[in-house]
Amino acid sequence: MKTRHTLALILTIVVLVVLAVYIKTIAPQEQDIEAVSVSGTVIAVNLEQMMVDGPGLVTLSTEQGVRVIAVPSFGRNMCAKEADLADVTTIKLGDKVEVRGEINEENYIVPCIDSSHYLRVLSSDNASKTEPTPPVVSAGKCYVGGCSSEICSDRPDAVSNCMYTESYACYKTARCERQTAGACGWTETAELKMCLAKAR
Repeated sequence: MKTRHTLALILTIVVLVVLAVYIKTIAPQEQDIEAVSVSGTVIAVNLEQMMVDGPGLVTLSTEQGVRVIAVPSFGRNMCAKEADLADVTTIKLGDKVEVRGEINEENYIVPCIDSSHYLRVLSSDNASKTEPTPPVVSAGKCYVGGCSSEICSDRPDAVSNCMYTESYACYKTARCERQTAGACGWTETAELKMCLAKAR
């Protein structure tokens, strides 16, 4: 009988220790990630990764220091609240912006996952910009690339991370061509917009 009580006591202690370890280490990781809100002045815009399915990066100078915003390459139309997400390709050096989003593993702010997220341009001050704007290629062929033919660019060798989403099926019948700004892109027809909205 004494052996049973000792065994029950040892088992109870083991369970309590495992529970304490879980509460201190594993449970905090399962909590919801809080959204972060910041505002500041754009000091850099990097759209190069978007050509290969990476994010568009906007670097801000804020009161808390330098922060980087990562806008997913799949575009605004796949974000939880498209209307509150500024087009990253129109953001310029010197613009004043505000953002709300989650912090990813690279410590970037991602304003796309929740409907409370946003990326807004508050004011544009491009007159003081001294850095020259890189030329936009406005001639030449546009190519469809990526594992699921989801990329439209002026690069015949564009690759993606091969992560499929239902929205990629919409591009099978879409037109990849030069847009009014001169860059290659998917022509946003009513059919494409409707297909992308249904794929969300």
